[in-house]
Amino acid sequence: MWKKLNYMYFYRKMYQDYITQYKEVLKQHREKYAETALAREYYKKKKEIEEIQNRVLKQCEKYKLKEDACLDILGTTITHAFTVVVVHCTLKVLYKNPLINFLQFS
Repeated sequence: MWKKLNYMYFYRKMYQDYITQYKEVLKQHREKYAETALAREYYKKKKEIEEIQNRVLKQCEKYKLKEDACLDILGTTITHAFTVVVVHCTLKVLYKNPLINFLQFS
């Protein structure tokens, strides 16, 4: 039993060391790559794209707020206008043929 635990501990420690070494190598490669002209150009363009995306997102948020405000105003206006039209048409029909309508609604 203890032998198994020792092996498990040994392999776990070995894998952790490998991971640490690989992370260090990756960090060195990234630093070396960042020094090249191609990498500088890439990061410059990436930064420009992020700035453009941020500006677009800000404009979208502004338009969304304006759209919501317009829909609130328009929604109440449409509901009110629809109600007025329905009442107007109903009254027009009732006044056009009052006797027939009286018999139908009675």
